[in-house]
Amino acid sequence: MNTQYILLDVALVTGSTAIALLIVIAAVIYIDTKRLEKWKQRNNN
Repeated sequence: MNTQYILLDVALVTGSTAIALLIVIAAVIYIDTKRLEKWKQRNNN
């Protein structure tokens, strides 16, 4: 029983860490694309 609970905890921690990392990566990519758009607009004008 105890090993099952430990495995469940590890799975939850791993899953939440993966989700957090994905959110961070998505945010960074989003900010970068916004910055690129502004930079392109500035260069075109």
